[in-house]
Amino acid sequence: MPKAKAPKKSGSIMSYFEPVKLPRKLAKLENQDQTTRSAAAAKKTKLKPTPQDEIPSVLNWVLTDTLLKTQYKAENIPAVPARLAVAAFDLDSTLVDTKSRTPFPRNGSDWRWLNDRVKPSLIKLAQYTKNGTHIQDLQSNQKIPLEENQKTQAGLSKEKPDQVQKEEKPSLSEQKPTKDQTQDQEEFQLSEQFSAFLANATQSNVQYIIVIFSNQGGVVTKPDAKRYRYLKDRVEQIALDLGAPFWFYAATKEPKALPAGQVSFRKPATGMWMHFQKEFEQDGARELDFENSFFVGDAAGRPKDFSDSDLKFATSLGLKFYTPEEFF
Repeated sequence: MPKAKAPKKSGSIMSYFEPVKLPRKLAKLENQDQTTRSAAAAKKTKLKPTPQDEIPSVLNWVLTDTLLKTQYKAENIPAVPARLAVAAFDLDSTLVDTKSRTPFPRNGSDWRWLNDRVKPSLIKLAQYTKNGTHIQDLQSNQKIPLEENQKTQAGLSKEKPDQVQKEEKPSLSEQKPTKDQTQDQEEFQLSEQFSAFLANATQSNVQYIIVIFSNQGGVVTKPDAKRYRYLKDRVEQIALDLGAPFWFYAATKEPKALPAGQVSFRKPATGMWMHFQKEFEQDGARELDFENSFFVGDAAGRPKDFSDSDLKFATSLGLKFYTPEEFF
């Protein structure tokens, strides 16, 4: 037998309140509002992706104190060459800048080569240090197109095989390329300064290795730090796009007071170079040619420059110094 409900006591305050049944429209709106609030709360509490969720790196990154470093195809460098010099470069505003034209990259893909000569120049530098071919093109100071244009010129030559056999291959200035080909050649013309370096490298039996030294004071080396991921993503994309061997060193954010025994890696301090030189020489197995080494950077102390750290860095090491405009 069901239990009878206890009657409300007369005079009780609860006797004056009865359940109110909302109209259908008001009830529907209230439910929608609760759903919206729940979705907003879930969005706020959404967990950030952990480093394990990211795409694996294609480079082996090593962090020593505040120095972030990696190598790309550096194992191809000869163990004991005749003469081995360093072609050293700054990164930002020297080799690359941002596609967004902002001072700092917005993501790991926000980069582009500083101009159309940088990538071909670095590739040529790597090719010449490997085998020293095609030096006659540099000695004659002719325009050097990209591989695609070279293949096009080769295809045009094959149309007249008898003429090619009887006559020597005409220089690029004697050929009559189309308007588009002329535009491409001018666009990718190597600078006279760079051509002179390659010519001297072959004549003097000097091989160059590419090393990038970059100040990255805004990068905090924590796995979940955005700029830290952006920097690594940029360098990995640059490596894949370039395809030439290089060493990379980045001086990340340092504490105001360095721990005892720790040197500063930020240019103009020479900590990055000293760390690289110690690793490279491998207990005397290899020695660097300082006379033919050089550094290219944009912080040269000019009126428009934000600093002279690149110039002082090169001067402290006794390296020849060039701005990007001079070299490329």
